[in-house]
Amino acid sequence: MAWLTNWNYRKAITISNTGSSLTDYQALTTVDTLTLVNAGKMRSDCGDIRFTDSDGSTLINYWIESGQNTVSTKIWIKIPSISAGTNTIYVYYGNASATSASNGTNIFLFFDDFSYVDSISNHGWSIIQNSPVVESGWLKVPALNGNTLGQIVSVRTTNTFTNPFAIGFSYKFNSGGNQINLGLSQTTHLYDNINGICIDSVSNVSSLHGYGNIDTTFFVGSVNTPYSGSLVYKPNNTIDVTTNGYTGNLPTLSSMSTGTGSYIKIMAANFLLTVWIDYIYVRKYTSPEPTIQSISSEQTPSNITATNMTVTRSEIPCRVGICTVTVDVTWTNNGGISGDFIPNITIDGTPYSSPYPLQSLGPGISVVKTFIISGLAVGTRSICPYPN
Repeated sequence: MAWLTNWNYRKAITISNTGSSLTDYQALTTVDTLTLVNAGKMRSDCGDIRFTDSDGSTLINYWIESGQNTVSTKIWIKIPSISAGTNTIYVYYGNASATSASNGTNIFLFFDDFSYVDSISNHGWSIIQNSPVVESGWLKVPALNGNTLGQIVSVRTTNTFTNPFAIGFSYKFNSGGNQINLGLSQTTHLYDNINGICIDSVSNVSSLHGYGNIDTTFFVGSVNTPYSGSLVYKPNNTIDVTTNGYTGNLPTLSSMSTGTGSYIKIMAANFLLTVWIDYIYVRKYTSPEPTIQSISSEQTPSNITATNMTVTRSEIPCRVGICTVTVDVTWTNNGGISGDFIPNITIDGTPYSSPYPLQSLGPGISVVKTFIISGLAVGTRSICPYPN
């Protein structure tokens, strides 16, 4: 199997898929990068992480969501093809000169981490009324100190998305009053109910609840603390909600139609509350979802070299046309995975016509191959094993 050039280590990731085959599906894996960084095998910024398909060399896109240099680094991978059953991909690390290839835009159906300062309309959003502000890598939904029609902030994505799918997000808030809503809407109306969550600040804490005929508080948080979460919109008109350790589900409004395109909408009717959104992404969803079954122990590249060579002449001195030379060469794989090679020797720097086809050699395994040479020209010959 191929190895990604210039990378020193890899681990195999086994994916279990009990459903049907999938294409370009986003899967989440968690990697202990802290141990690897402390061992000097990975850069502290995790910029040398790479993922490949099952062949070990075809790069696939990824995005590091959070937790660089921790025991639980969350990384999304866009896998080109996941068949029913067991699948294998690889995570590589150990290349000090590599630069980060983490890119959410290459992963998701929609992605915005507000990493560049520009009008919100240039980030894939359409303004319904007023506008949040992109500031220091966050989308700032400011306090407007009012509760009239003119004090509503409302924006939506330019494009619609057809459920089932999932929204991922991260946010923080300050103390204050009233609320900001994040979720789906099938219209562009300012006051249209949003099927999603409502962040509502009361007495320096926030309750998060479904919006639209639902008022079930299930999460309390602290001000100025980043929280991440997800909303999974399912075909049975329920929303699976996950945030800050809470997992539950809410019914959607009866007006929502499965399979109909919906906007991602942010709507705020703020008195004092300011909310910052770090990122929002939209990904595919299927049930059951494929899962990461296991991550293997560390592997290193194959390293096949000649570890011994003996030369035996049929007579001393050798006579041209009569003498034969027997060359026995031992090759050993000192690497961590199986590798392929063609056993051969060179005579005066010229490759011999090898009698052996491509060989596969497992890690730690040695093999001896014999070459019988006749018709050597008179003089001193240089015989070397290859690879060496």
